[in-house]
Amino acid sequence: MKQSKALKWQLAACGAFSMFLIFGSVQNSQAFQQAAASKASGSSVQSIDQQLESEDDVVDSWAEQRSNGRSNRNTDRQESSYGSTGGQSAESGSTSGGLKSQTGRS
Repeated sequence: MKQSKALKWQLAACGAFSMFLIFGSVQNSQAFQQAAASKASGSSVQSIDQQLESEDDVVDSWAEQRSNGRSNRNTDRQESSYGSTGGQSAESGSTSGGLKSQTGRS
């Protein structure tokens, strides 16, 4: 049992040392030095107003896509319901109190 614990500790020490070497070599690489310098110069720092503006754009585009999807589904539902019920919506005859299953099962 003591041998297995010693082996585990040796493997862990070797693994930690190898990680130290790998991260050290990455940190000393030319690409990392350039990225750190550009980050430190503040070229990619955004103000709070700019961040809020970009977040608003994302939310607005999501809301637009969502509303377009709903209007397309409603149009498809109306077109498909007019064929068999003579102009009435297929949902108007449901007796479930306005609740309709999303899976189509009762």
